[in-house]
Amino acid sequence: MKTNYKIQGAEHNPVLVFSNSLGTEMKMWDNLVPYFRVLQYDTRGHGGSDKPEGDYTIELLANDVIDLMDILKIEKAYYCGLSMGGLIGQSLGINNPERFYKLALSNTGAKVGDAKGWNERIRTLREKGMPAIADGSSSVWFTDDFVKEQPKQTADYKEMLLRTNVAGYCSCSAAIRDVDFRGKLAGLNVPTLVITGKEDPVTTVRHAEFLVEKIPDARLVLLEARHLSACEVPDEFAKVLRQFFLD
Repeated sequence: MKTNYKIQGAEHNPVLVFSNSLGTEMKMWDNLVPYFRVLQYDTRGHGGSDKPEGDYTIELLANDVIDLMDILKIEKAYYCGLSMGGLIGQSLGINNPERFYKLALSNTGAKVGDAKGWNERIRTLREKGMPAIADGSSSVWFTDDFVKEQPKQTADYKEMLLRTNVAGYCSCSAAIRDVDFRGKLAGLNVPTLVITGKEDPVTTVRHAEFLVEKIPDARLVLLEARHLSACEVPDEFAKVLRQFFLD
């Protein structure tokens, strides 16, 4: 498995791993790069990473993170994942707690959607391709004010979704469809920050509150944003991460 990645920042600093959402690439974190030494990567099925056929699992995607850390000889790191990346982070915290100082789980939930909805999306994409969901993405990812005030950035993210590999997107969708951490969060023994957008229609504030209630050492921060909160309010997002990771 070839994973597309980049790492930048002072070598003596601890590494912060950023994990992208479904339908995006590692560049979604670019506006946060100056604040940290970061490892960005494209999740399996996305961007420049390999796109093996067949359904994926969240555990498989989490193992890709561990494999990449091993290749780069990173014994322990901080981690921040958004949406799908947040599900990957839950798996890492439950199964590989010794590899992480702290976790930030953004715009995610212990269970996201249901099998019927994911199967319908997969079927639609296989029949019609990425344009079938691209037109409605902006209103899910960003607030109305952001879409109005940032047309170029909004368009850039739509283009990112449109160039996403259909098979890779569907394989990752199957991973999200099949995972349910609701009964396992008590075993996530890594200090955790849960972040979500107050207007997120996908992983709502209630999803975030559930994570905080069930994870032994967790705190919650709400931002004025929708689903891609790290992209909509990067300065506020970076500030929250700095305060948590350096606390």
